[in-house]
Amino acid sequence: MRTRAIRDLAQLSDQDFFSEVSSGIDHVLRNAVQIERDAQLLGEHERARGYHILSAVVKEEAAKILILLDAVRCPRNQADHFSRQLGRFHNHLAKGIYAEVCDWRPATFGELISYVDRERREFFLDGPNDVDWILRNEILQGREEMIYVDYVCTDDGHQWWAPYDGFPVVYTPGVLRLVQAFSDLGCTTPEALLVIANLWRPVVMTAEYHWADLHDLNAQTLEELASRDLLRGQRGDSYRVIVDDWSFPLFSVDLGLVDVNQDDLREIQQRWVPDW
Repeated sequence: MRTRAIRDLAQLSDQDFFSEVSSGIDHVLRNAVQIERDAQLLGEHERARGYHILSAVVKEEAAKILILLDAVRCPRNQADHFSRQLGRFHNHLAKGIYAEVCDWRPATFGELISYVDRERREFFLDGPNDVDWILRNEILQGREEMIYVDYVCTDDGHQWWAPYDGFPVVYTPGVLRLVQAFSDLGCTTPEALLVIANLWRPVVMTAEYHWADLHDLNAQTLEELASRDLLRGQRGDSYRVIVDDWSFPLFSVDLGLVDVNQDDLREIQQRWVPDW
């Protein structure tokens, strides 16, 4: 037995690939929805720590579906991109970025890449003056500090960090609403995935590719599915969510962690002077 065998999907023909991805999406979505229900229950009873942990898991699970859909949108002749994209299924930073992207509204594909690069930094400066503190990658740190107790070394010395309960603000994450919309409209069947692949694979994303063009392509995708009688249920909100919230494909974008030398950040701190 071998777990984490997601890259083996690259060995399949398109027909088998779409079938496996469709089945996988169904499994992941059922899991995400059930965990979301459990999280909501904890939130309603003000069990903040459990709610935050489960909500983080919900986002990661839902993000896996967007990762699979981007594998569908990726041309098969881009073998390196295709295999790397599948591998993101198990990568916490990549899943975190996919979950965040649903709430972004970049004007162009190039602007989206700049947003992604910001989220990939291993360490960065922040604070009231933008240089006060050296902080760790927000996605990875946010994920871990909700779940684990850790003993950390900072510029202020060593200290214990423990999860903070806070007050649970119960809501459905945007990434879950998006993937649920795909499922509700029937966009994740093998037949629908074939249509999506045929429409998206020839599209070349340039830095200038505009959000308005993406919006139109999302709508075109759903109209093509409708013309083939592959859409189901009520269009309404699900239709709007997909058209408005399905972002640019990321299979060609580097989502790996960017190494940052903390000494370089300290040098920036030392050189900083107030802008008075």
